[in-house]
Amino acid sequence: MIKQRIKKWVTNNNQRVLVGYLIADTLLDNPDFVSIGISICHPTDKFDREVGELLAYQRINKYDTNIVIKDKYRYYEIQFDHFLSRCRRYFKDKNVIVPKIFFIQ
Repeated sequence: MIKQRIKKWVTNNNQRVLVGYLIADTLLDNPDFVSIGISICHPTDKFDREVGELLAYQRINKYDTNIVIKDKYRYYEIQFDHFLSRCRRYFKDKNVIVPKIFFIQ
């Protein structure tokens, strides 16, 4: 299993704040496949690390996960692409199931 934190830049105090998790692991019923789970906190909420990690881990076993992100948060796409390339290097002999990302206005 590999994990990556999703962070965003906060301009009022010049730091990056944890807002989500990306987790990749093999599927329970088919260990030849790797799936990715994601959790992103709503911008008005305070992020809880344990709950975010648990949600991302539980979403691994959903085969047809669709991720809907508002268009103004498109910078998460860069972090997701970076994590996907890490997954392909880490799980070389397995197939990686990638959730579809949809950006809406």
